[in-house]
Amino acid sequence: RRQEDFGLNEHAMEPQDSILKIAWDALQDPSLLFLCFASLVSLVIGVVSSQSQEIVEGIAILAAVLVVVTVTAVNDYHKEKQFRSLREVQEEVWVTVIRDSAVEQVLNKDLVVGDVVLLSAGDMVCADGIILDQSDLQVSEQSLTGESSPKRKGSSLCAPSAHLLSPAIFSGTFVQEGEGKMVVLAVGPSTYQASIQESMKEDMEGCKKSILQLKLDSMTTTITKVGAAAGILTVLVLLARFSVGFVRGECCKERWVNSIHLPEILDYLITGVTIFVVAVPEGLPLAITVALALSVRKMMNDNNLVRHLSASETMGSVSSICSDKTGTLTSGRMTAVRVWVSGQDCILGEEGRAGEPLAELPRGVRELLAYSLAINTSFKSNVSYSRDGQVSSSQGNETECALLRLVDMLLNIQEKRRCLTFSSDRKRMSTIVGDDTDRIDSVMTGRRIFCKGAPEVVIPLCSRIISSSSFSSSSSSAAVAADNQPMTVELRARADGMACMMGKEGLRPIAVAFRDMEEEEDVDELSAERDLVLLAIVGLEDPLRAEVPAAIRACQQAGITVRMVTGDNEETAISIAKKCGILPQREMNEKEMRASVFTGKQFRELVGEKEDIDMEQLEQILPKLRILARSTPLDKLALVGGIQDSESCGLQTVAVTGDGTNDAPALLRAHIGLAMGKAGTQVAQNAADIIILDDNFASILQAVKWGRNVHDNICKFLQFQLTVNCSACILAVVGGSVLSESPLTAMQLLWVNMIMDSLASLSLASEDPSPDLLKRPPCPRDQPLLSPAMVKFVLGHAAWQILVLSFLVFGMGDVCSPDIANPNVCAPAESLPTTHYTIVFTCFVFLQLFNQINARKIHGEVNVFKGIFDNMYFLIITMIELLCQCMMVQVTTKE
Repeated sequence: RRQEDFGLNEHAMEPQDSILKIAWDALQDPSLLFLCFASLVSLVIGVVSSQSQEIVEGIAILAAVLVVVTVTAVNDYHKEKQFRSLREVQEEVWVTVIRDSAVEQVLNKDLVVGDVVLLSAGDMVCADGIILDQSDLQVSEQSLTGESSPKRKGSSLCAPSAHLLSPAIFSGTFVQEGEGKMVVLAVGPSTYQASIQESMKEDMEGCKKSILQLKLDSMTTTITKVGAAAGILTVLVLLARFSVGFVRGECCKERWVNSIHLPEILDYLITGVTIFVVAVPEGLPLAITVALALSVRKMMNDNNLVRHLSASETMGSVSSICSDKTGTLTSGRMTAVRVWVSGQDCILGEEGRAGEPLAELPRGVRELLAYSLAINTSFKSNVSYSRDGQVSSSQGNETECALLRLVDMLLNIQEKRRCLTFSSDRKRMSTIVGDDTDRIDSVMTGRRIFCKGAPEVVIPLCSRIISSSSFSSSSSSAAVAADNQPMTVELRARADGMACMMGKEGLRPIAVAFRDMEEEEDVDELSAERDLVLLAIVGLEDPLRAEVPAAIRACQQAGITVRMVTGDNEETAISIAKKCGILPQREMNEKEMRASVFTGKQFRELVGEKEDIDMEQLEQILPKLRILARSTPLDKLALVGGIQDSESCGLQTVAVTGDGTNDAPALLRAHIGLAMGKAGTQVAQNAADIIILDDNFASILQAVKWGRNVHDNICKFLQFQLTVNCSACILAVVGGSVLSESPLTAMQLLWVNMIMDSLASLSLASEDPSPDLLKRPPCPRDQPLLSPAMVKFVLGHAAWQILVLSFLVFGMGDVCSPDIANPNVCAPAESLPTTHYTIVFTCFVFLQLFNQINARKIHGEVNVFKGIFDNMYFLIITMIELLCQCMMVQVTTKE
């Protein structure tokens, strides 16, 4: 009933374009339009002059365009379908609502305005609304605002002082602590998150072309000019020769005869058009499409979903990566890594071996600490394990889940946990446990209060500390709890020092305390938080992903600068940056630290914000800037734009990671936007070029490797094709100018351009990446596809081929047999000796086959056979080309 008024609660995606619409968009590529124009010219000339070769060539060029458009359309359609499937899986969330005084579970898309939604820790908010009732409700709005600190929510209906808190709650946010009730006010396209996504559409539609597209457009323009100039020059030379011969009476007739001279001039025009068509690299679009399509498909195995086909190549030229910390460099899961108990420090290390150091603690201490953490867990937090004992999922507050995993490590249990009533105060929480019903094993015999929270808050509430004498292995948990000593100034200083040390190491310290209460004591929980016994200080961190340090080193070796952009504080960011290698492990002095680490506030004060960036100041700090802490999404946007516009280190290609709705502008602004597949919002994923399915930085490195491989494969075929076209074009120009016809017929040129080049595109574009790709710096984005080494390759090999072919053409006898009946008229091409031209044609093809092997290397390598057996496609296709050439000569050539 209400859904008909407000619609489904889902962010409706635009209808997927049909494959025909995608094909039409692919056809708008300038290089393909140019090929269509060349094909049209060839067809017109063939029809006018009744030359079947020109008609066949025009049809063949159209066939090549059709193949390229089809492959591109199918790949784009398949990628969009995969993206939509990912979105559908992410959007299926069950929500607890109150309807007609009954509590029920519904899918998030079935929410309607007026529903009352029950919220608790770990829930994703699926609609906009206001709070009706709450208990210490705190919501993380990081995906909308970029601020990592949760926001407390309240309503005047909840408490008198709640008017100081915001009652509004938005779709896409996350309930981090507490619980509450929300009445739905807006669903689907009416939500705040949907309005942001709608405002981004115009920016997304106006996105600039990729770096690859810009380079190809420039090359297409250059080739068009060169080919047109060569064709026009040939026609002018032929017309000049004809004019001189006609004036002198040395050619054909002494006076103008339309039936003789007009066809001759038309032949000159056809020769010029043929040269123009020969200069066109027909196989280049196919090679690019094949290389991109193969890489995109294989990149899926490395958890990279490429949304825009050209983005896979652009990743190869990335020289700067602005990466998030949480979930990308780190696991995104808080973990206990250090436990301090009455002077004994246990460093847990990797989570897989975390239980080993804890075994040094007596059983009684471990039991008391475990129960302190398990009982004092009042959120709906839970940790699930797989059959092999590995953590499979965590629900609820991350800090709670980290402590619960520590409980399992302390007692090696996964089910012995009870979450009782709780009371929380600012930066701490407490739970009071009663006599019989709440007793767990023999930990206690009366009432006890458990407290945990920030050390600077909990330690001042402690008047006693666990005695070091309780570390006897025979002590029970009850004996350990009773064996405590006064908190002296020295012990308090040691505890404060340990908490401070953990903070400097990037850990989040949590102090754990308790107190046995008197039987007649009848106080509320807040009053009970006094004279506590300090049990332990636990250090939590979001641990670094194991594969990240190696990936960062590989990026640095590949000439890529990695910068961390995070909303966390400086100490945490510096600690993670040192562990992963973004900052050197050695101690840095204040000057070095200042040059490498900035907070968002310092960055804005120094270089400005938004569009008013002081590029002079940015140029000075950019070479050493590695960390931007306490940053906002606008800081990230300003940094990305500044790096793109900076020229201090050359024009850089920038990739940026993001997962929040507010990261969308930076993802659009960057050359490559990388959205997270698990933690990323819909808006971020829509704005991205590549989606990292496992939210892992190591997957980004794989995308870089594949991008460089695609770039190299395109360049390999490009230098091969340009060498073929250059030599064929020069041979046609010289033959047409000197001999009045090309030594290679139109059909032979068609064979070389369409058959061999198409097969070569498959062989050279199918090379897999090698580790050496990450041992050289990236190509600057302003560097053309043709590097100096490639230009030398093309000119050198083309000169060698022209030298060999010129010897065969001009050094093996006459190439033009006079007509016996009319000595003044040259015989048509069909009457010429075919053996001579067959030798020229066969030699030309074999030169290209050998050149195909040379073209496998584009950086001046000497050993062109290195790794040739690693690509079986190359070997098979080369053999097919050889066999096809033998058949071409033996079957189609007449003796």
